[in-house]
Amino acid sequence: MKELDDKFTRLKTSVMTDADNCSKLKNELKRLRSSIHNIVDKGKAELTFIASKKCLVNIKLSDTYLKKNSVQVESSLTFLADSDVQQNLSKLSGLGRIVLSIIKLSVL
Repeated sequence: MKELDDKFTRLKTSVMTDADNCSKLKNELKRLRSSIHNIVDKGKAELTFIASKKCLVNIKLSDTYLKKNSVQVESSLTFLADSDVQQNLSKLSGLGRIVLSIIKLSVL
């Protein structure tokens, strides 16, 4: 159970890290998009150029991140029973026995 819990925790941490990174990249792109719209409305070409370059860099980072992390699409945990344990258990007629103990008490 400990091994299973450890593996599950590692997988969960990995998924949470990926989700956080994707969320950060998405928010940064949204922020840049909004900035570009505000700059364009003000008619400042040099600021529009700088913001669009930053946007392209972030888009490239996002694409690279998604390509690198989209390889592992699915993970699964499978329990493989120890064949020695299975063989030993199949030889047993039971896992133990029940013992009934009766103690006679004398009444004074």
